[in-house]
Amino acid sequence: LYTTVFHPETRYYTLILLDPDVPDPSNHTYTTFLHWIEPNIALSASTSGPLPAPSYTKYVPPHPQRGSPYHRYCLFLLPHADPGAKIALRRVTDEGRQGFDLRAFCEEYGMRLGEGGACFMWREVWDETVSDIYEHTLSELFPLFLFTSKQKLTVVSPLPLLSSSAQNCPNPTMASRHARTGTRR
Repeated sequence: LYTTVFHPETRYYTLILLDPDVPDPSNHTYTTFLHWIEPNIALSASTSGPLPAPSYTKYVPPHPQRGSPYHRYCLFLLPHADPGAKIALRRVTDEGRQGFDLRAFCEEYGMRLGEGGACFMWREVWDETVSDIYEHTLSELFPLFLFTSKQKLTVVSPLPLLSSSAQNCPNPTMASRHARTGTRR
């Protein structure tokens, strides 16, 4: 990632990548997921090159759940309240990523979303590469969602890690059987 700022003095920023469209079936709604946070990025008009590689938290690639509508991925570059000072950010645990509250974070650290910085958003839907993220990065089963209306969503099942042929199976029961038996009918 590259960014350009136009102030000559060095100012500190925090970078956040957030997904606000993660299904929360227990509440029949959606929640957020923090993919990346990198505090204390020093930038000025003379800064060149890419932003630093993830070091504060592990970067978790976007992984929209199969069966869910598109997800918006929002990348925020937030200026610090005191632009010349680093912040002492508490560690975000893996468990703390789910339901991450950007507004509460900004309040806690005195950041104001409307005062400088930047925001970029893109949309993404599930594809076959997402299964690799669940298997190799998250080491967990990927969920399959069934949306019966805009207001109601249901987890069909957390599916075992499936082969690519099973992932493309239109029937979740058949996909699950394929995962257990290694066959496709």
